[in-house]
Amino acid sequence: MDIDDKFGRNYEKKIVLNIGGVKYETFASTLVKYPNTRLGRIFEGNDENNRSFVKVKENEYFFDRNGYAFRYILEWYRTGKILLSIGPNDSKKAYITREELAAELEYFEIPMENLKDYYNNNFIKNTTLIHKLAAVKVDEFISALEKLIREAMGQFLNFIELRFYRTPKYMKEYWAKSESIGVSNLTKIMKPFSDAGFSIIEKFGDEIGDYLRNNIIGIDWNCDICDPGDREYCVIIINIKEKYPKTAILSYTKRLA
Repeated sequence: MDIDDKFGRNYEKKIVLNIGGVKYETFASTLVKYPNTRLGRIFEGNDENNRSFVKVKENEYFFDRNGYAFRYILEWYRTGKILLSIGPNDSKKAYITREELAAELEYFEIPMENLKDYYNNNFIKNTTLIHKLAAVKVDEFISALEKLIREAMGQFLNFIELRFYRTPKYMKEYWAKSESIGVSNLTKIMKPFSDAGFSIIEKFGDEIGDYLRNNIIGIDWNCDICDPGDREYCVIIINIKEKYPKTAILSYTKRLA
C-alpha cells in the first residue's frame, strides 16, 4: 500500500512536521528518498503501527523531539549532508550542542555510515562528524557512571543496578518507577542518557567495564542484553566490593576522628 492509501495524499503534497513545537514544511518525496530512516518509513506507509508521532491536522504531524536540532536532520534529507560547522567556538554558531544533534541523528535513524566527510576543515580531518559526536556522548556517559558510583559509595551502597531500554516508552516507565522508590538522586545522574544509553552499552559495554574496573578500585561490572519481547533492555550491575570498615572511615572524619 503506498502513501496515498495510508496518508491520503501523494508524494508531492506539502506536509508540516511539528518537532517539539517548531514547525517545518517539506514534501513527502523529500523524506521517502531514504526509506530506511524513521521518517522515510512513516511517509512511505511502511510503518503503520508507529506511535512516535501524533497526527495534529490533515497534513501536520507532531513529534516530541528537539525542534532546534531537527533543522539539521531535515537538511540531511535535502542535501545528504550534516551542515554543521565544528570548531572551538561552534557553540556560538549552532543552536544546539553536538550531543543533542547526535541524539536526534540516532532517533531519526539517519544512516551514519553514509555520512561522508564533508567537513575537511581545520577542525575535522579524515573522520566523519558523527564519529566525533558519538565519541563525545560515550565519554559523557562514562563520566556520568563515575559520578554515579561515587554517589553510591557516599550512600554506603553495595551495588547499583541500571536498565536502559531500547524503546523510549519503557525507558520513561523505568525512570518513573526508580524515582517512586526513592533513588531519584542516582536516577538524575543517568537520566540524560535515556535515548542513547541502550546503544552505548550495546556497542561499548565491555570496554566501559574494563575502563571502570581499571580506574575505580573495588568495583566489579556486569552488563547483559535482555530481550523479553518488545521490552528489550540492557541491564548494568555494578558491585562495590570495597566495604565500609568503621575504623577506616573514622580516620577520615573531621568530627569523629
